[in-house]
Amino acid sequence: MLITILTFMLGVFLAPAIRPLFRPVFVEMIRAGLVLADEVKRMSATLGESMEDARAEAAAEEAAQAEEASEEAPEGDAGEEDAETEAEASDEPAPKPAAKPKGGPKKKSAKKK
Repeated sequence: MLITILTFMLGVFLAPAIRPLFRPVFVEMIRAGLVLADEVKRMSATLGESMEDARAEAAAEEAAQAEEASEEAPEGDAGEEDAETEAEASDEPAPKPAAKPKGGPKKKSAKKK
């Protein structure tokens, strides 16, 4: 207990004397943090730009492939598949809508004794 009190008193009286010695260290730590934050912002902006370029390139390639596929596919084949799908769909009956309950909510009758 005595050591704790002495340590506290030593810290209280020595802190003002030690503070000027540690101030440059703290300032340098803050400066390093600011430089690091700026570097992270720059790197994230560069990465975001690269991702946007890659997305645009992939979209352009996809559009080019879709255009090539539409040019290569004969017109007759696509129509036959659509006709078969429509025929299968017409064989199935349409689902019935759900029935609405008649009347309002039922009330429970209270029995008196």
